[in-house]
Amino acid sequence: MAWNTRRKTLSGATAFGWVSRFQKPLGYLLAILAVVGGFFWWKHKKSQPVDMEKEANKVVPNKNLQKIAREIAHHLGTAYSLFDPRHWTENDDEVFKILEPLTQSDFDQVAKLYAQVYSKGSDLRADLLKLLDSKLQEQLTVL
Repeated sequence: MAWNTRRKTLSGATAFGWVSRFQKPLGYLLAILAVVGGFFWWKHKKSQPVDMEKEANKVVPNKNLQKIAREIAHHLGTAYSLFDPRHWTENDDEVFKILEPLTQSDFDQVAKLYAQVYSKGSDLRADLLKLLDSKLQEQLTVL
């Protein structure tokens, strides 16, 4: 081994020679781990449910109307994804019992909550016309 005058060490005997050997592959590995870890962190954050109560409070602060809108979305099946079996059926009688005592102003607020919070963009009037039996549609006064 020759004496290296620039580093004042023996050639081939640097202080951290093993680090320089693995520096490039280790950097690639850390970059890959950071990308994979970032992806899973993003998926976890995205999959966390939106706090519907906070969103509903921004639209209409009345808790009773929030409960009504949530129940209507549940009974119509629009609160669930397309592949959820609860989306495939609707309970018309329950929806009619919920909507019957509502005034027009309350119905408008429930429709607003339904569209913005509980059914992800569906219009309550359109869903009622599409999903509710025609016999029950005629009896509703708020449509």
